Amino acid sequence: MAFFRNTTSSLDQNLNHHQSPTDIRSHAGYSCGWSQFLMERTLHKRIEKFPSCNISVLITFLLLAATSLAGCEDEHDRAWREWREEAGKVDYRCGMFANYEFKINRAYLFFWPTYQGRSDWEVQGPPPLTCSAQLETMPMEAYWPGLIPAGQHTAEEFNNPERIHIDLNSVGTLDKWDFVSNLERRFGINWRETLQYQKNKNHLKLNYARGGHWLFPKKIFDYYWIEETDGRISLFIECDVITPSKWPSCTHRQYIPEMQAVLKISYNDSKLKYWEDISKDVKQFIKERARLKRT
Repeated sequence: MAFFRNTTSSLDQNLNHHQSPTDIRSHAGYSCGWSQFLMERTLHKRIEKFPSCNISVLITFLLLAATSLAGCEDEHDRAWREWREEAGKVDYRCGMFANYEFKINRAYLFFWPTYQGRSDWEVQGPPPLTCSAQLETMPMEAYWPGLIPAGQHTAEEFNNPERIHIDLNSVGTLDKWDFVSNLERRFGINWRETLQYQKNKNHLKLNYARGGHWLFPKKIFDYYWIEETDGRISLFIECDVITPSKWPSCTHRQYIPEMQAVLKISYNDSKLKYWEDISKDVKQFIKERARLKRT
């Protein structure tokens, strides 16, 4: 803290020597961000010195800041500005899943798509606008039935039980398109021998078991799955038993092998009885927006 106080004191002394923000910015080595910081400090000191003139000081300062930083846009900022301008000219986002080009209207997007080789946690340039870039995830929002776009609505609409969340996630080429690991993580590698589960539960035509979660051991989940004749788990659904009823408490996963992707659908548990219809409709929705580009 001593270092901070000394640094701040020195800075205040320099600012009180009648250096304008323009003068400060002209010194070699000061970045745009540093200039902005110094101007904020200047405004703070001026308001302290002339408390009765806060409004006029603020207006004067803002005009000075706009003039001073007019040329302060760096290459990174400029790239993002140009990207936003170009992205605003089209009503879709797109990319590749394996050899398939996938294009979706922006009305379905609440979150942004992610691309392979990029991290949203790092400072970097804007994502590609072309449809040739390989997608990592394409998240979509819709109302079911009908798959009406829901991406432009407010976050409060996540509580709407008619809303479903659709994720298309790239997984690359797999030797076996199998969700067995989802069961192994929850019930152990020998789950077939040790787990007492119901086969083809009631009208759902799904295997069923209730248990904990490997990430949330204190929570209880209902698990549903389809086991093919070769032993593969081709579909896996988990429903949080204690999640408030309005939230999308069920997560439904299945593969789309030709696109080397996992389809993940989240919906309210009241819609679980319609899982076959939801699966059919969403897969058709994906198919209509995917086009084979390379063979």
